Amino acid sequence: MSSWVVNSNDHSIFFKKTGENSYKNSWIDFSLFVTNRPVINPAKPVTDYVEVPGMSGSLDYTTALTGAVVKGYHTGTWDFQLWNDQVDWTILYSVILNYFDGNDFEVYLKDDPNNHYVGHIRISDFKSPSPGMPTVQLSYDLLKK
Repeated sequence: MSSWVVNSNDHSIFFKKTGENSYKNSWIDFSLFVTNRPVINPAKPVTDYVEVPGMSGSLDYTTALTGAVVKGYHTGTWDFQLWNDQVDWTILYSVILNYFDGNDFEVYLKDDPNNHYVGHIRISDFKSPSPGMPTVQLSYDLLKK
């Protein structure tokens, strides 16, 4: 009979608040188990269309100033479950709320350590079903560093 061991550290997300010297690991520091392999969504291009009266359609000024398409923010969410029965849930809840407060962060995924991003991370959803494991959803608005 084989045993199944949870090791969410394989797909951790690393966070560093502006002003901090070291990264925090989603699994090790917060007991946040990712429910799906984390990704950072592609950035959408920033477009600029101008409507001209009397003209059918609009003019595309997307590349007028820079000569290239400018990328916007990478936006999305990550879903986690809290997996720590050794720590009082209310303490962990408080630590997570205080840390992910929308401030500036530097972020990278353990699955993609060569790409670092900067931007805002905040808690967009926190549920505590009874019975069941509490869940956390973090939202991000990031730019590639």
